[in-house]
Amino acid sequence: PSRASALEADHVIHRSPLESVIGRWRDDRDSTYEVVADLARGQSRPQSCTVSTRRPSGEMKVTKGLICLWADGRVFWGKTYELNLGDSTEFGLTWSLCAERTWSGQGKKRLFKEFAW
Repeated sequence: PSRASALEADHVIHRSPLESVIGRWRDDRDSTYEVVADLARGQSRPQSCTVSTRRPSGEMKVTKGLICLWADGRVFWGKTYELNLGDSTEFGLTWSLCAERTWSGQGKKRLFKEFAW
């Protein structure tokens, strides 16, 4: 897949892999993502991030805690995608399928694939 570019390149130095996703991003379908840290009371580092997604149609969706830092240091988008640190930079992130998954509902089937922004 093509690399997506950061709208704001303010991700140069990070203390954890989760902090590398914080900021504004755009994917190759022109959706934009605003990723903000979820800081619980007394925490010095975030363990999750809320994602505000805006589609080209103007549709907006906010998902609290969508991106999470696991205890082993890996970063996940929901339960389906893992941040691929080897293919990511401060200007583009690659999310890889962490397991073979399908979703079905009301007779529809969707296959998940790698994506970037």
